[in-house]
Amino acid sequence: MRLVPAGDAITAAGVALASLTVFQAWWLAENLLRWYPSSILPALLAAIAACTAASRVTYDGVPLALRTLMRGLGIACGLYSVLLYPAIPAAAHDFKGWSQFILNLAWLSAGLAALLAMRRPAWLLYCGFYVYWIKHAAGYITGFPFHTMLDVYPLIQLPVYLALSLATLELAKRCWPGRTGLAGDTPYWTILLIAVAMQAANYFHSSLAKGGLDGGLLDWALNNENRNIYHIALHNKQLLWGDWRALTGAVSALLAFVGRPFAVGVFLIQLAALLVFTSRRVLLVLFALFDLMHLGIFVLVGANFWTWFMVNLAIIAAVSQLPRSAFNWKTGAAGALAIALAPLFANTAKLGWYDSLAVNEAHFEVELADGTSARMPSTAFGFYSYPIAHMSFGLPPGEYLPTATNGGTFSSAILRQSYRCDFTSTAPAIEAVWDGAGVAAFIRAYHRQVLGRAGPEGHWSNRLYPHHFWSAPSVEQAFASVDMRRVRAYRLVIESVCLAPDTGTLKRKVHRNEYRIDLAG
Repeated sequence: MRLVPAGDAITAAGVALASLTVFQAWWLAENLLRWYPSSILPALLAAIAACTAASRVTYDGVPLALRTLMRGLGIACGLYSVLLYPAIPAAAHDFKGWSQFILNLAWLSAGLAALLAMRRPAWLLYCGFYVYWIKHAAGYITGFPFHTMLDVYPLIQLPVYLALSLATLELAKRCWPGRTGLAGDTPYWTILLIAVAMQAANYFHSSLAKGGLDGGLLDWALNNENRNIYHIALHNKQLLWGDWRALTGAVSALLAFVGRPFAVGVFLIQLAALLVFTSRRVLLVLFALFDLMHLGIFVLVGANFWTWFMVNLAIIAAVSQLPRSAFNWKTGAAGALAIALAPLFANTAKLGWYDSLAVNEAHFEVELADGTSARMPSTAFGFYSYPIAHMSFGLPPGEYLPTATNGGTFSSAILRQSYRCDFTSTAPAIEAVWDGAGVAAFIRAYHRQVLGRAGPEGHWSNRLYPHHFWSAPSVEQAFASVDMRRVRAYRLVIESVCLAPDTGTLKRKVHRNEYRIDLAG
């Protein structure tokens, strides 16, 4: 079926308004999980009931491009949900001992929903809902809120929006069978355009965030040293290949030459996201470049945005099914408008900060019965490895450098101060309020869970997991010999350091903070 983007403008506007209204109503319903965390079980059952009720809707009559996108997102959601097994310690609410059983059923249902979504689009809604639900369920069960969802918002939003929109469209067709506009291709094209615009908006508004930093429109592109965050990643031991010194030195030398052009290229590519609907070729090239950018970020920084990568692949596969004639100046203008306005109806990433050479490097250590200690890789925390690696739950009271745990800052003045290692503030750039009791309760519950799953010699590893950040092999290998049965305490260690501009080597240790959690406490 050929899509006609230049069809009935009134129909397109009506479909856009209706689909986004329903989508906003869904977000309001999902927010109940944040406002009333104890509603996780009724919410899960309600989502299953809604998908079951809408299961009569099929892909019959849905254009190939939209069908491809929806099935591609179903595969992406299914892979993420199945691989991210929810081993979550019940530190706060255990549902009378049934919490892990409930989590296991929800996990299995997510995998089944992904399979059902290949034939029944309604179940794509459950795929996206589960990704949102499991994070909030984890926070309720552990008492340790899961705030970091930047990596999965595309897996939440796009499946839910597409499933709701298609179900609403089919319902409208049955209620008003004589409406010729609804029977055409324009409604499907409108839904597809808005879904792709949601993803493109993440890149466009990230470029605006970079241009909106206090140094000026082009300050990030022209003056931010991307080599800095690479050196920070090495120091934080979050690169899988970071122990190969000959290679790390060569990459550092290479970034000295290509780092600045790379920054300019990233800025321009993200800014060009506004133009993705001007032609099919432009869209395919830009989304391919976005995925290449994600690969580069993983290699150089260690941040694994494989979820975004899969979403982009689904978009590329879908748009490849469209004829070139599906794109014209009207499509380009409508798409640009949707991308620009996306923050009004979707959660849109706005990733823009300076990469300084000052970092509050944070990690956990385990203290054994004989007084020795070992660094614990963030990967050992499994489902919670992302917020643990970022320390998104805050830092204990103390003096720190005014940057984040990745060296990031929104201030050009702090960026310049980091090169001299001379600061006027000792407050970290982390907004989360520290909850020592909550962190301690989580760690103790997690340790009990580890003891129940560790090997016969008490060893524990969680490397085979879809982490957002992995740990360097040296950290993993050193921890692999630790007998978790002999652990008597955990220590959160935060070292605030400055790195040398050219080499990334340690220049100065400024502050050190520790927070001890005794398991017997």
